[in-house]
Amino acid sequence: MKLTYLLILLTTLSACSSKPAAIKKYYRIELPVHANTANTHPYTLWIKRPEAYSILGNRPMVATDNEGALQQLSHHTWIESPKILIQEQLQKHLSNQWQTVTTNRPSDSDYYQLHSSIKAFEKDDNQAHVHMTFKLFAPDLSLLKTLDLSSMQTLNGDGYAAFASAINAAISEIFNQLEFTL
Repeated sequence: MKLTYLLILLTTLSACSSKPAAIKKYYRIELPVHANTANTHPYTLWIKRPEAYSILGNRPMVATDNEGALQQLSHHTWIESPKILIQEQLQKHLSNQWQTVTTNRPSDSDYYQLHSSIKAFEKDDNQAHVHMTFKLFAPDLSLLKTLDLSSMQTLNGDGYAAFASAINAAISEIFNQLEFTL
């Protein structure tokens, strides 16, 4: 009888261990760099780290479920938080439009500031949805411009690699609309 229980226990344990381990996947945001230097502003621009709702600002990807609720995914993650990824991409993108672009607050007082907020950064069925607001401040802290930009891109395929690609396209579309005239 003891042998039978032992065999049942070993069979049960071996069945549980044959389940494949879940593998976490990490995705990047990579946008093309545009070489447009015709409208270079002869000033320094400080890009403040974007603000985001806590669920959107963390590394796990976010998707909308069937009931319309947002949920963080446990096995699909950004390589860094969207706030940091967006700040880095903004720096690359705007470096062609400003004399100096920095993510560290300059020590002198004569610089412009770009504040942003991530309102949506999620997968919604077969769409990637990005919604951001931008505020440009002059050196005297007067508000020069406010932009509220949104993009929804259809996924080209199944899975989260297609979602990451669609997010890149959505961010690229938003960034191409960023134009600050002084």
